[in-house]
Amino acid sequence: MEEIDELLQLVEGSVTEAQQIVTNALLYRLNSAKTTLLRPLELAAPSATSRQAVQRGQPEVRGASHNISSSDCTEVLRLSDALALDELESLEHILKGYDQTGEISAEAGAGAFFEARRLELSCLWRLLHLHALPGAGLAPEVLAAIQHFNSELLAVQHDGHLTLLHHLIHLLKKVPRAGEGLRFAVDSHGNVVQWSSLVASERLMLCQVLVYAVAAHPRLPTATITDLLELLQAVATRIPRSAGEDQKVEAKLVLIAALTALLPQAGLDGDDHTATDDYQQFCQMGRNQQLAAKFQELKGIASPYAAAACFAWGLAQAEALTTHQQDAAVTSLRHLLEGRVLGFLREQLLSPGFLASAPATDSLLYAQTIHQLLMQFICCDLITREGGPLEDLMEAEVAPEPARDSLTSLVSLLAVVYKAFPDLYLDPALRYDKMVELMEWLPRQSLLRESPELLVAYLGLLAALASVPEGAREVTRQLQGGNYDIVSWDRMFSILTIVHQRYADSAENKLEEEIVPASDAAGLAAFLDLLACVLRNTEEGEIEERVRQLETIAGVAPLWELLFQLMCFPVPQVMKARLDEVIGAFASQPEVAGQIWDRLLAAVVVQPFTPQEPTMLGPSIHYDITYQLQEIEAKEQDYSETLAFVRLLNLLWKSKSSMSEYGMPYAHFTYFVLHDVLGPLHQRSYRDPSQKWQLAAAAFEHMTLVLASLPTSAQLPGTHFDPMSPLLPPGFAAILDLLGERPGGRVVMSLASCGPDALAAAQATGAEGRAQEAAVLAALGVLNTAMEHDSGVVTYLQQAGHAGYHERLEGVLRHDRRRLAALLDMVRYPDHAGIQAEAILLAQTLSQRIDKLVAFILQLDLPDAGAPLDVRLQAGFAARLRDSLFGLTSMQRAPAGEALDRQDVRADLILQLIADDLCRPGLQLAHLLLGFQVSSGYAGLANCRLAPKSAYSCLTVLLEGAIHGMLPQMRPHHHERCLAILSHLASTPETRGPTLDVLRSNSILLQQLDFVGCATLRSEPDQGPTRAAQLRQKAWLLRLACLELFHADAAVPSCRTSILNLLDQLFLPPADSEDGTGSSLAMEQRRSRMLEMLDRIAFPVALPSPDRYINGQALRTLQRYRLDVLLDSSAVTQEGGIRAVTEHGDSCIDVDALYKIIESRGKEDQGSIRGFGGPIGPAQLAQAGQAAISYAQEWNASVQQAGAQRLAVSAWQSTLEVAFTLRYEMLGQSLAGPGALALAGGAGAASDPACLENLQETLLQLLLTVHPLLLVPGAMSPIALPLCQAVQTLMARLELHATASAWPVALASGSLNAGVRQAGRCHELLEKLLLLLQDGRQVPSTRPPLYAALCSYLRLCRNPGQSQIPPSLLNSALDGVQGVADLENLAAQLDEAQAQLEGGNAALLLRASFLIDLLMSDARTPGQSQADQTLALMLLQALIASDPTSHFAAAISTAGLPQFLLNELARFQVGGSKQAGKGRASVQEAQLALLQSLVQAGTDRPHAPEALRRLPAAQLLPSLRMCQWINMDIQGSGSRDSERLRGLRARLLGPLLRTILLAVAPLRDSPEVQAAACLFIRTHHHTLQSILIDAASPGTRLWEPGTQELRLATLVLQLLTQVPGDQQSLPECSADLKDSAFRLLMMLADQDAHSTSPAVLRCHRCREEPQVQQSSPQELAGLIASIAELRGAAVHFMRRQALQKQHALQVNIRRQDVAHSSDQQVPDLLQLRDLLAQTTQDLFDLLEDAFTSPANLPRDSNPGAIVLQGDNGASSSAEDGVPGHIAHLEIDRQASLFRYIIEHCLGIMFFSLQQHLPSGSSVEEIDALHRRVHPILLQLEMLRGLANGSLAQQPQQQQHDSLQALVLKMRREFQRLLR
Repeated sequence: MEEIDELLQLVEGSVTEAQQIVTNALLYRLNSAKTTLLRPLELAAPSATSRQAVQRGQPEVRGASHNISSSDCTEVLRLSDALALDELESLEHILKGYDQTGEISAEAGAGAFFEARRLELSCLWRLLHLHALPGAGLAPEVLAAIQHFNSELLAVQHDGHLTLLHHLIHLLKKVPRAGEGLRFAVDSHGNVVQWSSLVASERLMLCQVLVYAVAAHPRLPTATITDLLELLQAVATRIPRSAGEDQKVEAKLVLIAALTALLPQAGLDGDDHTATDDYQQFCQMGRNQQLAAKFQELKGIASPYAAAACFAWGLAQAEALTTHQQDAAVTSLRHLLEGRVLGFLREQLLSPGFLASAPATDSLLYAQTIHQLLMQFICCDLITREGGPLEDLMEAEVAPEPARDSLTSLVSLLAVVYKAFPDLYLDPALRYDKMVELMEWLPRQSLLRESPELLVAYLGLLAALASVPEGAREVTRQLQGGNYDIVSWDRMFSILTIVHQRYADSAENKLEEEIVPASDAAGLAAFLDLLACVLRNTEEGEIEERVRQLETIAGVAPLWELLFQLMCFPVPQVMKARLDEVIGAFASQPEVAGQIWDRLLAAVVVQPFTPQEPTMLGPSIHYDITYQLQEIEAKEQDYSETLAFVRLLNLLWKSKSSMSEYGMPYAHFTYFVLHDVLGPLHQRSYRDPSQKWQLAAAAFEHMTLVLASLPTSAQLPGTHFDPMSPLLPPGFAAILDLLGERPGGRVVMSLASCGPDALAAAQATGAEGRAQEAAVLAALGVLNTAMEHDSGVVTYLQQAGHAGYHERLEGVLRHDRRRLAALLDMVRYPDHAGIQAEAILLAQTLSQRIDKLVAFILQLDLPDAGAPLDVRLQAGFAARLRDSLFGLTSMQRAPAGEALDRQDVRADLILQLIADDLCRPGLQLAHLLLGFQVSSGYAGLANCRLAPKSAYSCLTVLLEGAIHGMLPQMRPHHHERCLAILSHLASTPETRGPTLDVLRSNSILLQQLDFVGCATLRSEPDQGPTRAAQLRQKAWLLRLACLELFHADAAVPSCRTSILNLLDQLFLPPADSEDGTGSSLAMEQRRSRMLEMLDRIAFPVALPSPDRYINGQALRTLQRYRLDVLLDSSAVTQEGGIRAVTEHGDSCIDVDALYKIIESRGKEDQGSIRGFGGPIGPAQLAQAGQAAISYAQEWNASVQQAGAQRLAVSAWQSTLEVAFTLRYEMLGQSLAGPGALALAGGAGAASDPACLENLQETLLQLLLTVHPLLLVPGAMSPIALPLCQAVQTLMARLELHATASAWPVALASGSLNAGVRQAGRCHELLEKLLLLLQDGRQVPSTRPPLYAALCSYLRLCRNPGQSQIPPSLLNSALDGVQGVADLENLAAQLDEAQAQLEGGNAALLLRASFLIDLLMSDARTPGQSQADQTLALMLLQALIASDPTSHFAAAISTAGLPQFLLNELARFQVGGSKQAGKGRASVQEAQLALLQSLVQAGTDRPHAPEALRRLPAAQLLPSLRMCQWINMDIQGSGSRDSERLRGLRARLLGPLLRTILLAVAPLRDSPEVQAAACLFIRTHHHTLQSILIDAASPGTRLWEPGTQELRLATLVLQLLTQVPGDQQSLPECSADLKDSAFRLLMMLADQDAHSTSPAVLRCHRCREEPQVQQSSPQELAGLIASIAELRGAAVHFMRRQALQKQHALQVNIRRQDVAHSSDQQVPDLLQLRDLLAQTTQDLFDLLEDAFTSPANLPRDSNPGAIVLQGDNGASSSAEDGVPGHIAHLEIDRQASLFRYIIEHCLGIMFFSLQQHLPSGSSVEEIDALHRRVHPILLQLEMLRGLANGSLAQQPQQQQHDSLQALVLKMRREFQRLLR
């Protein structure tokens, strides 16, 4: 059935213009389904083989073997026996039923069986329907393809029978099976459907298909016609008098098919009609003896259906036979007319109920068939000749009591036909000349005077033609032409005037004679019907002229006054109702409606009588409608007059745009409706039961209208009404009736809550059931309208002190629990979309108002309702959503083959209900409708489970919509809302897990990426809203994909598979559609879906210009009426403007509000107005208004499209960022394919060439996409920003890729230019990035992410230090790698490649002259955000670092930016909120970093400009000294503030001190610089001392010194080392700073195990006990490095102090084994020895770890590795996750630092021993020191063996030689002293 479903979707898509259909593809699908469509519903009979396969328990179905249990086997056999179906096919249907319902049963299989058959019939019906009635707007080539296929399908014959028709007839001839063993089936909704209902529905569809098949191929062969007649005979004989409605409809459809086959298709009144092929075939059929014999048999059946077929056959014979034979045919026709065949056709075949229940297109076909029959009748000469059957009809007209057809029967039947299809007469192409002659002949016949019935029929025929505007014009011309005496406007109005005069005289003389006989009353009523029809169907621009014409003819003005007074007279009841209808037709003119209201107030008595002035037609008369209702109509049990009067009131309310005093003058009419009409509704007796429900529907409509007139909540305080008053405004009276549960309100509630089952049962009564249905619909409308206003009314009453009204309507409804349950349950009522929509709207309101509605529903129930209410609601809402989205596909009784209703609002309401509920917290009705297990109450939400197979819910429909391939094109707005709901469910933590599980298990995202992701947007100019919906579809889909990628647990196999599949779908190019492989070239040219979607969603959208629509005269007109200002205003409608915010947050123009304002301002200025350029009249205003509305519509479309585009681009950006960040490793696996990682060196995704190529390609395409958007700055910046942020993300990933990838892998590819830093590719990226910055200067919001991207680019292009890798390590790593032959020149090659990259970058940056000015402007702009300012400063710093020529640094310095930065730093103050302070601190940090770069550029580079070299002395140090924020008080702050201030001090003082060091170090010999540095130290010595004290502090309970304190102390010590520390330079603070520095050195000098430093102890514990680490590896590595750097700075400071002979270190052996005393001021040599021992041990531990690393093992000892690879596939290093070469560089840096500390310790010791120690120490002390130092010297001498290891390199070798020389000096010095 899949091919049938796909074909039906394809055809429906062509009808809705949802897609462009290729004719060849359609023909291919049609031909593929031809076999199935040729013999629909064909069954395979049961077979012994299939039964045995099922009984064995392992049958093969769907291409797979299934293990079924014995109970399952029983169900399969039950279904097979009930349907007489093959057992394997039965199993397949049961499996399908299980997929739909989660139930393995014969009943579920029967449901799937009937749905599959219905699908076949629907597809066949749709194809034949488009063939027979091709008015669906199909493309000509598509229609031609369908008609060609249908012609071939219908032309297939076998043994003289048309195969398709013969098969359909054969199926209908079968007596329906009773369903042996099965009484019901379970459909896909989970509904239980009776077997009889299923069979009846299928047979009706078969009859529909039969009718359209015959209509598409009318000239049938004799054998097929015989089959059709036999079917008619069988159906007719099966219909007893008490037959059900289904059997009667079946017989009618078969009769219509037979009549279609027996009638000619071409016209029969043309001069040359006898020469046509159709006529010749028709005549040949009429002479067929086989058919004649068959019809002779039919004549013996006493059935009107057979008589109707014989009537058509008689007409064929009368046309085809010879003269002698024709007389017999005419005689036969006479007998049939005597049997009232025409009356049967009018009363039964085309009965109002039958036509009303059929779809509109079917009614047209039925009417066309009967019209063709009647035209053949009146066109036949034998019929119209003298003495022919037509004269018999005329004679029967004058018979006293005709018991046969008469002329009235013919005219009445024509009226029914033209009522259904007026164009059959009005369209010249369809009109018959004979019918025109008949229409001209009838009004001239005296029979119209003699036969009131004929007059009534003829007027009814005219009214039928006047049911459309063209017909109203035609009838008006005919009746006012003066050609007809009997039927004309003049005669009719004259009669009405006479009647009026007679009633006036009778009233004056108090006569009681009958003025209008019953026969005349019927004629006048028919005339009034005609007049009402003409007025109702006159177009708006013609109504005034039409009324003036009629008033001129009648001689009465206003004409309605004559009718009004007649209504007040005691005319017959049949006239009363018609008079009200005509007056209501006049009320369509607003000015006339006001006059009629005044007349009603003056004349209609439903209140105390007050005398009125006489009217132009005589004295004022009065009309007591209450008396008429209670006395006259109640006795007659006919309430036509009251019904018409209430309908008149409703028309007047509709035409009155605004009511003064909220309708208070007309309140008594509403009281009459509520109390006299509605209150005693159930107590009255009715001759026609349907009239009861008609009265209720009219009264309910009145209540709805008056409720809508209630004031708003803001207007209520000004009303001052008293609910206890006897007369209230109509709206208040109606709503108090409901809130107070008064009689009228009780009728509303009782009828609205009658229940779906009871209402469905009432439909069996025919007309009464349909009337009750309309009343229930109106009652639900009353409740929904009341709920729009009850809140304000109840609040007002409570504030006014009326405690009797304290509940809103939902509270009143809850008084009866069964009532509320029945109201919610009305959503299940079948086959009436209006009732379902009102029930859904009511449920939506109740869900918003009742907090615990779900808990309430779980307690509610209806007696004898079967399933619980929550289950019924879940299935009912799901069925309504599915019906609305996909058409009527359930198996309940429905018009077969009904097309999708384009105005159906059920889906909108349900989706809106779900969306609104999901936005509210807690358990809502939406969760129940979506299938969440809510039976456990609120606690069930967190642990919810979705089971679409076991319960048919709205989620099931959403999933079907996602799988339905045509829904995104057929219903783009609905599909977008479906995806939005799924996205909301996946976003909410409570529902995310189960929702993603369901989407994952059904592969929804993968399918939607095919259907929606890369779908092309509609290109038509008027499809702006559709394009916006398509963009939102893509947005929600991408958001779902992003949520799946982000939240799916990769450790779970199913989730990991889902992630990989999703990444494949998004980032891999799609496979070749033909063979699935494709050439490599084709694969390279194809783009990934992410890039395809980017092309679909990111394109320039320009807002429309008003000049395109409004110019010239239109502009002057709008200016005259002040509409131009209104269009430009942003005021919303509530403020008198025309702006409104859509549900998606777009600010659009309210076109309805604009139209009303244009209309109102036009009415304010009546007549011609002189404007700026000439007269401005109504025509000019209309033209200008249309231009303004066109502009507003185009504006709205553009705004909505732009909003949807922003949403889509943002979702695309999020998906991209998650894929390239969180799921980057898996993306690499997806792109690389199986086994690719091992070939790439096993370094993961970061080193995979395919992943890198995809990253670079995506980044490049993204840059190309963003550029054109920046050229439209006004509209495109909202979508350019997220795309630029995506550029930033990808560039950061590329930077990380360059940093993290193992560099030698690039060499394995055979080229030094391969990989991340390939010069040509990098330069292309830089060029595009600079172009974006240049052309996007007018879009400030996009600059920050582009700045960040450029920073990342400059960092990734820096020299990564490959040349620093030791040669021995490089040789080991690259041993055997192809493409690397000359290892000696490798470093030169690397340097050359890096130089090429940096040179190209420099050239491109120098050409971008705009960049420096742009950056400095952003860095200086006061209003710039702090984050943006920080980014601009960081980019300036990166530019300086990447520029070896100092061009950028010189330009920045010349522009005065350094002084600006120094001034900003001086103005900075610590304070404010935490967030604000953090932002300002980031700016200051970036400013300091930029200053640091400028200083470094001026000092490090020999050719730096003079301005840069003078910067330290001239500006830097004096300005930084003035920064007061340096002295921030940390100790005086609270614990929270102190923590924040410590972090702030570390962030700011760190770069500041480094900047000063860079400035001072190169110029330490400059007195000016030294003086400035000393002045800085003196100014801030307390801060510097506190830094040293903090680093030496043991910490507190809440704080201890960490990395940031140690690094700050390192910088302070380095600064103190660079400046002179004598008393002359620092007289006040020298001793304090030295004392703090020495205390810090003494703390660091102890060995780690005995240290008092918290930082040192933490590192020691982590090394000794790795399993109890409390810090991350990165934090620990940083802390270790900080300690080593601080020790190095401390010993350097100590050595400088020693060299300046300011301090001599003593041995102090007496305190060698005790702790340091508090009064010790200077470290001694033993402490220095401890530091030397600890550092030496650290150095040996580091080297030992390096040599035992897997990266340094021989290649054969690690066979699983290729390049720096461990067993787990990750790169090995000293730190986890750090690439190998970077780890070795870090090891080398640490080793150098340790050697540095060792050399300084030895140097200080040697200096002390040589210069100062002999005079103050004994030989014993020196010997003790020697014994402690000797083992260390021996250990250091062992480094000589390590010097030849694989880590040896030239700089390290030189450092080692100097260390060994110092060790030798120490030995000699000890020997000298000890001698």
